Amino acid sequence: MHGWFSSLAALLALVLAACAQPTPAPSATGGAGAAAPSRAAPPAPTSAPAAAPSAAAVAKPALQPLSPPVQVSVGTLGLLTDAGIFIALDRGYFAEQGLDVKIEQFDGGTAMVPALAARQIQVGGGGVSAGLINAVQRGIPLKIVADRGQQRAGFGASALVIRKDLIDGGTVRDARDLKGLTIAVAAAGLSAPEGLFLSGALAPVGLTVKDLNVTEMPFPDMVAALANRSIDGAILVEPFVTRVVEMEAAVRWKGADELRPDQQTGVIMYSADFIASQPEAAKRWMVAYVKGIREYMDAVSGPRNLEPIIPILTNHTTIKDPALYQKIYLAGYDVNGELNVESLNSAQDVWTENGFLESKLDARTIIDDQYLRFAWDQLGRR
Repeated sequence: MHGWFSSLAALLALVLAACAQPTPAPSATGGAGAAAPSRAAPPAPTSAPAAAPSAAAVAKPALQPLSPPVQVSVGTLGLLTDAGIFIALDRGYFAEQGLDVKIEQFDGGTAMVPALAARQIQVGGGGVSAGLINAVQRGIPLKIVADRGQQRAGFGASALVIRKDLIDGGTVRDARDLKGLTIAVAAAGLSAPEGLFLSGALAPVGLTVKDLNVTEMPFPDMVAALANRSIDGAILVEPFVTRVVEMEAAVRWKGADELRPDQQTGVIMYSADFIASQPEAAKRWMVAYVKGIREYMDAVSGPRNLEPIIPILTNHTTIKDPALYQKIYLAGYDVNGELNVESLNSAQDVWTENGFLESKLDARTIIDDQYLRFAWDQLGRR
């Protein structure tokens, strides 16, 4: 009898052990965010179906707002790449975190870095440039904390345009034909993303920006110069790209998303003082911001549903005509706000080769991703 019970006990133990084998956990999505939109029907990119959310992607209960509210001054350029900030502001995402956000408008990114250092603003949304790297190397205290624009497929809001008569007449057939042409860029453009885009066009055929006649001028002047044929091409941004194409003054030769795929062109920066004196507010700001960029990307990806966000964009950005948003190529983000670190490092290769940087630094040394990680902990990852 004793032997029978021993055998039964052993059999039950085996059954229980088999039932206790863990079920494989669903895998989390990678750091690249949502699947990149397709180029099949520009300028309305389409997103691939979202993967099933992992257990880690389940959002936590909403945080209680900070009390009393913390005032945060945020520098912006009033561009489409600031859309995440503007949506978070108008939708009340900052307010629900207990933040009283004040927008400070800047004419250019170069003025934003000293404003961060002087504690005039706590957060800045600026472009990636050799000037930013130089400022950090000189000891300006700031950290890059999140994405503010990447050249994701289908979201090439900047483009290299070439005069239509040069394309129609066969003068420009491929990148080799760009040699010797007069190409316009914005002020300091070669040390900014414009220089990266030109390099992306030229490097595959063994050319550099030194093989071009590069001239600097404001974007509106580029439109006139293309129309009167005083320049051969330009690195333009929307809505100027759409304008010259509709005027038949130029052809959209290649979008920046084709010239430098996934290049990080805009970043969110925190001042050192904000990080040190308001660490909780810095975390909460990021939660609201990620909600803002996700709402934007949901609206502009796949079948566009821009109507809910157009009033916000026309109110805050330089593009005031609602109808334009249905025609132009729009800016793109990573839906998790994650930075493309590799592209920040490769950009420095271009700027060093062209004399805009004396030395490079590892972009990881100026990035602090703890705020994004806090936001993902609250909102989940996509």
